[in-house]
Amino acid sequence: GGLVWPVLYYGTGGGHGHFPWTVMMPTATEIEALLTFTLRRLSSLGVTEAVLFTGHFADEQLAMIAHIAADWNAAGHAPQVRALSVHQAGISGFPPDHAGLFETTLLQGIETDLVKTDLLGLGDDQPDRFDPASPLWGIVGADPRQPPPLSAHDLVASMSDWLASQVG
Repeated sequence: GGLVWPVLYYGTGGGHGHFPWTVMMPTATEIEALLTFTLRRLSSLGVTEAVLFTGHFADEQLAMIAHIAADWNAAGHAPQVRALSVHQAGISGFPPDHAGLFETTLLQGIETDLVKTDLLGLGDDQPDRFDPASPLWGIVGADPRQPPPLSAHDLVASMSDWLASQVG
């Protein structure tokens, strides 16, 4: 009964914008403008409820979506906006990470063709993942080459069920 808008692969905060294949905005300004414009357009189309659902849970990102939702709702605009984050679902066996087992498994369930963990090679995991020589450079959290506690399909299903329970 709802519309799922395309994923934006941008974030703000977290201090890891220099990691490979990571695009982080230096401030929330650009993302906030895009999301507010989108909410205005959804309002003009008669949408009554919207969820800003982030897969990036840096404090700055969480504050940004909470701020957008609070300001939008305080102004009395439709749609009513909720700010939720992927980490709030509390899926067992998947602690928060950056490009680790959780995010990689989740992305594989959403965009299967984008995940190619075989390109990470077979090298041993090095403790300093902030070193470009590490096969897991820029990955924070569990090694995404290991088997996940849930399949990508099951993780997306669990996440979707949790999200649906939050919005009624």
